[in-house]
Amino acid sequence: MLEVARRLGSYGDVEALVTDDERLTYQELDERVTQVVRRLSGLGVRRGGRVGLLMPNTASMICHLLAAWDIGAVVVPLNTRYRSHELQYVVGHSDIEVLVTGQFGGGFPDLGERLLAAFPALRTQADPLALSVPDAPALRSIVMLGAAPVEPAFVTAEQCDALAADLPADRAADDELLLIYTSGTTAHPKGVVHSLGAFVQTARHTAASMGVQVGDVVWDPLPLFHTGGLLPLLGTLDLGATFVTSAHFDPGTGLELLARERVTAAYVAFSTLVTSLLDHPDFATTDVSALRWILAIGPEGLLDRVQRSLPGAVQVSCYGCTEAGGVVVYNDVTDPAAARATTAGNPFPGVQIRIVDPVQGRQVNAGGTGEIQVRSDAVLRRYHREPASPVDGEGWFATGDLGRFDDDGRLVFLGRLKDMFKIGGENVAASEIEFVLAAHQAVTFAQVVSVPDERLSEVAAAFVELKPGAAVTADELREFCAQRLASFKVPRHVRMVEEWPMSATKVQKFKLRDQLLDELAVGA
Repeated sequence: MLEVARRLGSYGDVEALVTDDERLTYQELDERVTQVVRRLSGLGVRRGGRVGLLMPNTASMICHLLAAWDIGAVVVPLNTRYRSHELQYVVGHSDIEVLVTGQFGGGFPDLGERLLAAFPALRTQADPLALSVPDAPALRSIVMLGAAPVEPAFVTAEQCDALAADLPADRAADDELLLIYTSGTTAHPKGVVHSLGAFVQTARHTAASMGVQVGDVVWDPLPLFHTGGLLPLLGTLDLGATFVTSAHFDPGTGLELLARERVTAAYVAFSTLVTSLLDHPDFATTDVSALRWILAIGPEGLLDRVQRSLPGAVQVSCYGCTEAGGVVVYNDVTDPAAARATTAGNPFPGVQIRIVDPVQGRQVNAGGTGEIQVRSDAVLRRYHREPASPVDGEGWFATGDLGRFDDDGRLVFLGRLKDMFKIGGENVAASEIEFVLAAHQAVTFAQVVSVPDERLSEVAAAFVELKPGAAVTADELREFCAQRLASFKVPRHVRMVEEWPMSATKVQKFKLRDQLLDELAVGA
């Protein structure tokens, strides 16, 4: 049994969840989870079975998540931004047996129609409890919450309740807990498998690093189909604090939540979300005096701005990836401000980090730059349906990220190895150019890619989002870089961006690159 779920009722009338349209105490959450356990059990979900959740951040999503884990099932959270072809791949590849989705309104896409587009065979099903879908052969049933389903292939919650059955919970710490798919910013996403004990322990470390305790109100705007959303959820509920979230991230609504709910800890994380809050016209007049801690990740200039803009809160940063359990390195709230703005902090207990030369395969000298490798129980068990082990014979997982340790042993994340490119034979990190651009007073966010060049092999191309009301030209930004970078690092191309191509939480750099290449081809 999942220990977090088992303890829900012990917190009684303490408020557990605040979502867009529901507020639940721990007692109410416990009752809802118990109801969903019986519903899923009636549909045949058992220990080790796979339950897909195609839902936004709602109370229903959280109840089904906890219920599936309480049964001993493996949860497969699905990205609600997936288009039909992406759904077809992930649902089929993951071997989901029962998929839960719904009609959520509020401008949210019709997920039922998206499933029907992904799996045309659903339109000809005779028995919604025994589906036969060629592209997803393991799929037995699809539960449609909310409005009555328009297709006979979908089962309503009421129909599920008629089948409800009691099932003794059966869990072990080394059971598989989660099959979560990487963001898919380049090709087909990979299915990352995590175990129960290690993932829950990472959630506890995350909450401890943020100083979360009973009585805190925690806001997490990140989607629950990613580890960045799931870890704060589990860490918060484990402690009996209050978890606040929304189906959509909107900076204005986020500021309203911070003030109305008297949020004390905020897992905002990604620089795109952080800057949208700081740049919002209501930020200066919003009462955020209750906020004590905020997770913000980004260049030093942005993190300095966060600390100046929120003097009553402590900014912390972190490092991790889906394969490493979500997060493996975190600043402590007691770290000096300079360390919190320039490093990701220290590894969690039980986590080992080493820096390896990606060419030679040898560990670099102290302070040297190389690939970040991780060894811990939190590292993925395996990639689903891939026979090759993702870790080496000594248990090390190669992240594909570039980093180094500072003089105090804190990890400095420098970017993706694939974001390294050679300009005229010189190695250049995209992150170095991004940090310089982000330091310009008119710039709120910058991303850098490489594009081919006949003479130098590759050159840098920068995409820049300006602060509201700010004005600067591409030539002025290039000159700003020229004063701070070697000449070969200065971006050859600079483009202004108002809207970024995104996965759920990350800028899709390959799309920026493709857009520029198309533009350059037309102008050639």
